[in-house]
Amino acid sequence: MEKFYSLRIPEPCHEDWNQMTSSDKGRHCSSCDQTVIDFTMMSDYEIKDFLMMNQGKKLCGHVKKSQLDLIHIKVPVQALSTYRLGHHSFLLALLIVMGTSLMSCKDDYGNTVKIDQVEVVDSLGQSIDDIPITGGLHRPPMDPSSCKSAIDSTQQDLVEDLIPVVGKLPVPSPPPIVGEIIEIQGGIGWDIPEIPEVPFTIVEKVPRFIDTPNNLTEAETKEYFQNKIRTHIDSHFNTAVGMDLEGRQRIHTQFIINKSGKIEDVNVRAPQEQLEKETRRVLNLLPDFIPGQQNGEVTSVIYSLPIIFVAPE
Repeated sequence: MEKFYSLRIPEPCHEDWNQMTSSDKGRHCSSCDQTVIDFTMMSDYEIKDFLMMNQGKKLCGHVKKSQLDLIHIKVPVQALSTYRLGHHSFLLALLIVMGTSLMSCKDDYGNTVKIDQVEVVDSLGQSIDDIPITGGLHRPPMDPSSCKSAIDSTQQDLVEDLIPVVGKLPVPSPPPIVGEIIEIQGGIGWDIPEIPEVPFTIVEKVPRFIDTPNNLTEAETKEYFQNKIRTHIDSHFNTAVGMDLEGRQRIHTQFIINKSGKIEDVNVRAPQEQLEKETRRVLNLLPDFIPGQQNGEVTSVIYSLPIIFVAPE
């Protein structure tokens, strides 16, 4: 049976979330004079992406204790043993990627508290190591059991990619944008990716079509993007392909809009080879985009676009 290491958060700090002033991304803590990110509405995948995209920064975060029970970052034991500098160097690299990140949860009395220590443990129950993350706060002793909640995740590869790093951390994969399915009977349905606002996504500015008007609001820009995607698919997809199929057929697609605004790494998975080829052809016809931005810098963005093909009855 394969063994894994996981992260646990054993000790909180005493700052009260309810006493902090509201800000765009969360609340402002006067004790550490920085913004405490509100992670309570993020998925575990979004939380890890946020930490990866803000590597090297000192972050404070607010999460619910019940939420932490669902967050679990796995690292295979054999991956640690193959790293030539030993598992302590790997843990150091992991902490650098996470930054001196502080998170928070609620104690038994309902008070919100931040975390300033990360414990690496064997997922089978045996404690492996305790590595403190130092911060500028001085807090009274507190029972670690009040916040010992597992951090869960299925993104094992996210951490494994860090193992061979010596001196410099790898650039994380661009963050994905995923939407909900819109179905059209007798033709093509598609997922128009909802471009969520902070803190629901990592990308601050999503890619745009070049002819997007400059005077649009953020909401209008999203609607314009969705309509252009809709028009492109309706105009180019040959619905005669796959007529021998019956019912609804789901086509999974993913591609990257790179830093130059060009489409690359198009991946398509369909129930029929003809549908797969047609979908790939349509995606490759997409024009160049204005690339996405994160922290004021141009970034590549993974774009997922599930399509529903509905064969006519």
